[in-house]
Amino acid sequence: MEKPLNKTLQRGEDSQLDQILSAFGTVAEHCLPSLLRALFGWLERQMQDSLQLSEQAKSLIMIKNKSIIYIVSGSGAGTETVERSCEELQAEKRDLAVEFLSCLALIEVLKQLPFHPGHEDLVHYIENVAFKRFNYKEGLQSNPNAANVHIIADLYAEVIGVLAQSRFASVKKRFTAELKELKNREPSPHTTQSIISLLMGMKFFRVKMVPIEEFEASFQFLQECAQYFLEVKDKDIRHALAGLFVEILVPVAATVKNEVNVSCLKNFVEMLYSPHWMLVPNQSIGWRYSL
Repeated sequence: MEKPLNKTLQRGEDSQLDQILSAFGTVAEHCLPSLLRALFGWLERQMQDSLQLSEQAKSLIMIKNKSIIYIVSGSGAGTETVERSCEELQAEKRDLAVEFLSCLALIEVLKQLPFHPGHEDLVHYIENVAFKRFNYKEGLQSNPNAANVHIIADLYAEVIGVLAQSRFASVKKRFTAELKELKNREPSPHTTQSIISLLMGMKFFRVKMVPIEEFEASFQFLQECAQYFLEVKDKDIRHALAGLFVEILVPVAATVKNEVNVSCLKNFVEMLYSPHWMLVPNQSIGWRYSL
């Protein structure tokens, strides 16, 4: 477990893992709801087992530190802190590994969600779990598991990206509600980082090119983000939004081969282009957007 999780369990590198994930996707085509419920049940049982193991380890350490040897030597208190931290870190590593596997399975299963309309309860469950992972954690930089925590957050962002392909309205509603709640908080470094973490949770969202209604809905969402970009004063949030636009729009640019004359796209470009053209260092380049 010393390696990052994405190096220990690599998609495309472990043929057995790839076969299992592929099997999840194949089975999901026929029985997605029951497969998701089984996956959620497994995840909850694993987390509960981990919690029990952690509590047992803490109890053993407390008993050990109360022994006459530790009392006489005076080393009990310090040892308790070190060993407890070690146990907690191991428990956290286990939880992260469980979530890592769960996310990989979810990504494959949810690719079949377009063939299974409804099931809002399952969609909301996934949103709850994923958006909880997008919460900013104070002091994470000093956590030895920080790299794995970021990996899991990225995987949940990928889960949300796949989910949005068939349940975009629900994902957008949840994201908007989360962002509104954060914007209403008292401005602080913690609030800023929380907003940035939430924005990064949408970096795997992809614009659906067809049908046109889906395309327009995607750019309506981007227009709302662009409006926030124009309003917000915090440079870190603006930088995060700019990065989010790049993540979402580069695949669009790679797909579009001809001129796109769609009002929602033109409105989005004009909204951001006009206020920021003067900020371009070398305007003599004469960039122009073909719409």
